[in-house]
Amino acid sequence: METCEKVLGQAKSNKKEWISKGTWETIEQRKEAKNAVHMATMRNPRRDASRKQQELNREVKRSRKRDKRVYVESMAEGDEEAGRRGGVRRLIGRFQST
Repeated sequence: METCEKVLGQAKSNKKEWISKGTWETIEQRKEAKNAVHMATMRNPRRDASRKQQELNREVKRSRKRDKRVYVESMAEGDEEAGRRGGVRRLIGRFQST
């Protein structure tokens, strides 16, 4: 383990910059709900925990779609503004990186 960390370094998390803090909090709640489903031993608590997890899954999906849409729209507005002001380098750099 130590040799691996020395050679490769610590794993970097791939945290998306477009996901809002609220969505990250919902993701953490979803992880806790998933753990609750796995820890439940009786049928009724497991079913209730599973329903809560399903609800949180839907909320995370909705939030991520909304956050992505807002992020892409803000990037497009910035590009349009750069295009109007003659910032061609920014536009070219954006298209080369994608």
